[in-house]
Amino acid sequence: FSHAGEPIITAYLQLRLLDPISVLTVLVGKLFTQDTIILFGWDRFLRSLIGSVGAYILLRRWTDQVLVRISLQAIVLFTPFLTNGLHQNGITDQFYIAPYFLIFLLRLVHGKDYRLHNWIGLALTFGISLQSYFFVGTSILGLFVLTGFLLFRRDDLRGLVRHRPNRLRALAAVALLLVMSAPMVVYYMDHNDYVYPARALDERRIEQVEEMRAHGGSFSTIDARMKNGS
Repeated sequence: FSHAGEPIITAYLQLRLLDPISVLTVLVGKLFTQDTIILFGWDRFLRSLIGSVGAYILLRRWTDQVLVRISLQAIVLFTPFLTNGLHQNGITDQFYIAPYFLIFLLRLVHGKDYRLHNWIGLALTFGISLQSYFFVGTSILGLFVLTGFLLFRRDDLRGLVRHRPNRLRALAAVALLLVMSAPMVVYYMDHNDYVYPARALDERRIEQVEEMRAHGGSFSTIDARMKNGS
C-alpha cells in the first residue's frame, strides 16, 4: 500500500467531484483571490483542520474529565497531521474524512443506532474516499475496526445483521456508493487501462515507457513488461 495504493490504481479521476472541501474552497475562495497556489494552500489547511475536528469528536466520547477534553483539543489541533498537510498533502487526503467515517460506523455497530441518517453518513464519508486512490486509508481503518468487532464484540455485529430494517437501509447506502463511484467507473471504462504514476518511474523507465508507447504499447503492456524485468 505504498503511496496509498498508487502503483495499482486504475485511471480514476483524481479530482473528487463530490468532495465538499473542494467545492467550498473554489466557491468561497474565488471571492477573495484567483491565485491557484493560495487556494491550494487553503484547501490543505481546511482538510487538516476538519480532520482534526473529526478526530476530537471521535475521541471525546471516551473522555469524562473536562481537563482531559481540553488537553485533547490541544493535541488534535497541534497534531503533525495539521502541519504536515501543507508539506505532504497526501496525508491530509488520506485521513481527513476517516474520523467521520468511523463515527458513523461506531454508531451503527457499537451504538446500535440504526437510523437512516447514520447509514447515509457512512455511505457519504466512504463514498468521498472512493473518489480517489486515497480510499486505502479509510478502507484499512474500517477493516481493522470491523475485525476487532468480529474477534471481541460479535454480538454487536449480529445485532446489526439481524435487524430487518437494516437490510433496506444498507441497500440504500450501497446505491449511494455506486452513484458516488460512477464518475471513476465511467472514466475507467472509457480508458480501460491503468495509471503508472510518475513518481514510481526513474529516468531509465521513463525512456522505456516512451519507447514502448512510440511502438503502440499500452500502460498495461508497459507495466507487465516492467514487472518481468524486460
